[in-house]
Amino acid sequence: MSTRSKKVIVAVLILLASVLYGYTMLTRQSPWEDGVFYEVASDVISLVYYRADQDTLTLAFRSGPVYEYSSVPASVFYGLMDSHRKGSYYNQRIRGQFPSRRLELSAPGEEI
Repeated sequence: MSTRSKKVIVAVLILLASVLYGYTMLTRQSPWEDGVFYEVASDVISLVYYRADQDTLTLAFRSGPVYEYSSVPASVFYGLMDSHRKGSYYNQRIRGQFPSRRLELSAPGEEI
């Protein structure tokens, strides 16, 4: 078998593997459910909440504020939850990328 034939076979195998991997990633079931508050291990973010029916992502930061991001696709939520460095993922993929608003929260019976 010639060197060129071997290279073609390797290229086809790589292409096939990448197609199969991409299909698997698109069809896999995520362990993350929407409508559930998740406490996360992060120096930056403490809680994550996602509503797929509204495409909203709510993040509570360890520094105190809570922000709601709109028009956030589920893939971004899954990416955040799967990320080992949530603060970096937030800075690269969420911060400044989606409309956001700061939520003013109060304790029950307390006025803002």
